[in-house]
Parts: sequence; structure tokens; C-alpha cells
Amino acid sequence: MTESNPDDMSPAGRSDFTPRQRQGQPMLLIHLDINKTIIQSDSIQMKSIEEGIREGIAELFWGTLKKDENGKVVGWDWCKNRPSCSPPEITECHPDDLYTYLSFCKKVETQKDQQKLSIRSFRLVEDEEVKGEMNKVLELAMKKLQISPEVRFTREAEAVGLKGSTIMMFPAVFRLVAALQKAKRTFAILFRSFGADHENIKQEWNAFCEMRHPLYSKFIEGIGPMDGTVEGIPDRRISAMHTLYRDAEGPLLVIDHLVEAQRAKDWDHWARERITPQEDTRDGRDYILRVLKDEQGARVAEGLDEVREWMMEHIESEGTSAIKDDWAWWAWKKEDSSAGKLLTVFPDDEVKQVFFDDNVHHSDPRIIDCRYPDGSQVPAVDSIDKLCCKVNSVEAIIDDEYFLRKLQICHGGNLLINSSLIDFQHQITEAEDQKASLQREIKELKLQVKNIMEEHNRMKQLHQLEIKNEVQLRDLLMQHNCSLDQFGKDGFRKLSDLYGELEQGLCCLELDMEEKKTGPNLGNALSKGAVQGPGSYRVP
Repeated sequence: MTESNPDDMSPAGRSDFTPRQRQGQPMLLIHLDINKTIIQSDSIQMKSIEEGIREGIAELFWGTLKKDENGKVVGWDWCKNRPSCSPPEITECHPDDLYTYLSFCKKVETQKDQQKLSIRSFRLVEDEEVKGEMNKVLELAMKKLQISPEVRFTREAEAVGLKGSTIMMFPAVFRLVAALQKAKRTFAILFRSFGADHENIKQEWNAFCEMRHPLYSKFIEGIGPMDGTVEGIPDRRISAMHTLYRDAEGPLLVIDHLVEAQRAKDWDHWARERITPQEDTRDGRDYILRVLKDEQGARVAEGLDEVREWMMEHIESEGTSAIKDDWAWWAWKKEDSSAGKLLTVFPDDEVKQVFFDDNVHHSDPRIIDCRYPDGSQVPAVDSIDKLCCKVNSVEAIIDDEYFLRKLQICHGGNLLINSSLIDFQHQITEAEDQKASLQREIKELKLQVKNIMEEHNRMKQLHQLEIKNEVQLRDLLMQHNCSLDQFGKDGFRKLSDLYGELEQGLCCLELDMEEKKTGPNLGNALSKGAVQGPGSYRVP
């Protein structure tokens, strides 16, 4: 890849040139699904955070089916792979014989509620080793989701939409944008969702772009805000939301307009009818073209070519927008990729695209409809890990560089497709736990030493002999057979000096514990160093 002339670029990811003038690097259009791709909570299905994490873990562990003599599936054996949403490359099994724990549960449990219970509880895992590994990943992911205590429940956190104890948007998506901006790449972002989760991320995303985010603004330090206030840095805040409608005649993109909530609900209700409708009776095309476009003046991109043209406009603006995709059409088409979220391929290499979505399968785009300029669908072999990429929310939570690595994979990077940092993160976490454990042990040892010293000082005080005057000192020494004539001779200090130091607290006389039964023997005590202090005294 040819590098851009550094003289053409200003510092900190800024450029004075329009996107088409940047030579050597293709422009990037990054599509990001929302639910279970960049956030863990799912507003449509109302899943709890831990339940979603457990489902994600169930996608990371691969194994083979155990069958009885009649061919009935009776169990699942883990193949000892590293946790990854992609099937392991090194295994004795044929790829078609590999099942994730999640796909195994769906195969053997016929009731949906039992499927969910088995997936989330890991109850069909017979091997305690694999269950232990699953629980380790669960503990790690839940730990990564926690907001640090110094930020949690602060005014700054609540101002960006973080009102609980866990993060919402994953750090990896902010890392991706910061890295591309620092690399001076021309790129645009499109958040894509069947639901109404765009509003859930808008507040936090815009706070990041305005450098108001208490957790992630540090990623763009040295660049500055991405809100249009810094020359050469695009305004990357979400400022517009669009509606993509699909039917047999082609796509309609209603620009800068979300179809009213009730009408969107009616369209989704049509697809949910117990008896599948034989015809598309939504009349959405007539409503969009006649009411929204002709009567209300909404801008509408009609057909694949016009949608692609708008995509190019969006890329060149280097903006960030959100699209509400047409779930009803995809569901009515039995969730076939040909009716999924639309990705329009550009006719040359001027633009590179990637669509990150948790519903992409490793062998089937499933929810992404990649279309060539002539309208034909891109085969799975040419779209998976090139135009669309499978995301596992647990991997995205654990690996802060996750989307950067996936982007490298899709655009010719040198990483393995099943590259995963979960093992490495395990090692880091274990090292951190060991460090924390050692710190606790050191703290406990210091406390023990402190307690021992305090007890030692207390016992010393108990054994100290109280001397009220020099006469008492003289009597005590004589009582214990000390020769007073030796004090003050041959360079040794006087008895009065000893008393003076005792009175000032510079030394003390202690009871000899070895002589406790027979009473204090001051002669022995003095000879054994029981006089504590700076003075030097002769003891007979």
C-alpha cells in the first residue's frame, strides 16, 4: 500500500484535502450492527447482561456430537479449542461435524424455552473441565463490563448515558474509530439495526466525539474533538437517521427520516402473523413515495444505484449516521440473506466496506445482503470475512482491539481468521489476580508484623521496673547483689547517670523472665543487656 505524502497531512490525523484527493488508501465504509455487536443488552428481546454473555460464550466452544447405537444425539464433546466464534482450524474432525455448544443445544432441545435454559446454564455440558473454562470466560467478560469505581454513578457518567455499574458500548468500537482517525484514513460509519436502538447509542457516541466521555475520550487525545470544531477533523457525531425499506421492486432509502414508530410496528406485526402472508400487503412503497416524498418533501433514494450514490455521499462527508433496516421483509423471506441488511458494492477499489454483525455465520452471510453493482448477490465465499464479518459480543468485550483485528482480516491483514485474545486475556487476568493476591498477603504480613511489634512493646512495658528515685535504685541494686563501688570507675559512668537516663526514659530496667520464678536478679539482668539505652555501665 502506498503511503500518503506526509507533507500533505497536518498533525493528529488532520487533512486539508477532500477524500477523493487522498491517494493510495481506499476510502472505508464501516457498517456496525448494534445489538450484541457493539452493545450487550438487546432491547428487542430484553435479555439481561449475564444471559447475553452466556449465550455468547456458548458460541465460542466447539465440539462433536455423541450418538447412541441408533444414531440419536445423546451428548456433546468439547474439542479443546481456544474459545473462538470461528471453527478451529486444527482438528481431526471434518468442519461439518463441528458444533458449538449453542448449536448443539438448538439441535437437541425442541422447546425454545428449554433451548435458552440449556444454553444459558451450560447444563448439558457433561465435562467439568469445559464447564470450568466457560465459567472463567464468563467471569472475565463480566469483569471487563464493570465501570471503574471512580467513574461509576458520577455526574459525568450519567451525562453520557451510563447510569448503571456496567458499560454500554464496547471500548473496541471507540478504539477502531480512534485508530482510523490517527491513521488519517477517509472513512464513514453507519450504525445498522432492525430495532430502535439507535437512540440508545446516540448519546454516548456523540459524547465520545465531543470528548466528554469519562472512559473513552482518552482514545482521541492528541486529535481533539470529532464534532466539527477542529479544522481538518470531520464531525463524526450521529446527526441523521434513515429508514431502509425493501420489497420486490427494490430498496427505498428514506434519508434523514425515521418512519413513525406505529407504522414500523405495523409492518413488523404483518411479518409476525401466525399464518404467513402470501403477499406483501404493507403498501410501504406507496406510503414512502406518495406521502413522505411527494407530500412531505422527504428525500428518497430509489433503487440500488441511488442507494449506492447516497452511500458515496456519506463516505465523502466522513460522517456517522444510523439506518433502521427492514426486519419485516427479512422475516417474511424466512430470514434469507437475499432480504437482509443491504450492502451495496462499489464498482472499483476506491471504496472498501465491511459489515460487522453478530448474526453473520461463518459460512453464510445470513442477515447481510451484499449486492454487486448489477444487482446480483455476492456469493458467500466472496462476502464472508471480506464484506461482512461475524462478531461475537464476548470476544468484542474482552479484546479492546477486536474490530481493528477483524478489519485487518477482511482487508488482507496477516491475522488468522480465528484469532482470539481470550487466552491472552486469561493470562493477563490470572497475572493480575496473582498480583492482587500477593498484595493482600503483603498487607496481611505487614499487619501481623505491626501486631507483633505492638505486643512486644506491651510485654516490655509489663516487665519494666519502675524506679521513682535514686535511693530506690541504689536499694534495688544492693538487694540484687550489685557492687555499687564499681560505678563511676575506670571510665564507666556513675550511678546518678544511670538514674538520670532512667528518669528521662532513655533506658529502662527489665525483669529477667528466666529468673521470674525466683524473683528479679538485677545482676543477671544487667549483665545480659537488660539495661536498654545509650549509657555504658560496669556491672560486677
